[in-house]
Amino acid sequence: MFNRIIISIFILILSYTIGISQDKWELAKEENNIKVYTRKIEGEKFKEIKINTKVKSSLNAIMAAFDDTDGHKEWVYKSPESYTVEKIDDTTLIYYIKSDLPFPAHDRDLVIKYSWSQDPDTKIIHTQSKGVIGKVEEYDSSIRVTDFVSTYKLEPRNDGWVDIEYYAKMDPAGKLPAWLVNMAVTTGPTKTMQKLFQLLESGRYDNINVEGISELH
Repeated sequence: MFNRIIISIFILILSYTIGISQDKWELAKEENNIKVYTRKIEGEKFKEIKINTKVKSSLNAIMAAFDDTDGHKEWVYKSPESYTVEKIDDTTLIYYIKSDLPFPAHDRDLVIKYSWSQDPDTKIIHTQSKGVIGKVEEYDSSIRVTDFVSTYKLEPRNDGWVDIEYYAKMDPAGKLPAWLVNMAVTTGPTKTMQKLFQLLESGRYDNINVEGISELH
């Protein structure tokens, strides 16, 4: 009886340890204060990605950039087309975005439901984006991606900086080999974040107040 209990405890500990190793984030790239982590869960073909960085900006400016879906093509990596499909309410919208892939690969496009919430005390903002179907006609020139999830956590600091944590997971659909996708998984998000910071530094969104967003001060 005692031996069976010991074996059961050992199995539980082993299972927990395996779970930790499978979920472990590994630093894949660090550039200009942007740390990019990846991990690959057992049984999944494609790596997940997480970015930790910071930017000196107001929350309203960042959220205004997110809400301006027509402007996403200026900072989202290799995205020549983007627009709002439906504005559901002040915190939720559906938008379309296209990704330009080099020949001979087919371009990809996504229809994304985006929403956000803000903690009234800490002012931390959480966003969630998820691929949806049935909102925009599929085009022969692109492959529609539906398995997509991403999140932002925006945490304002007293010194005027905002800590950013970004997470994304996607199956690009079609016949792209997993090894090729995984090899390039850090490039797009890194360049996207750099372009976003440049846009914020330009001051384009400095005087825009997003309905429902409160600053820390």
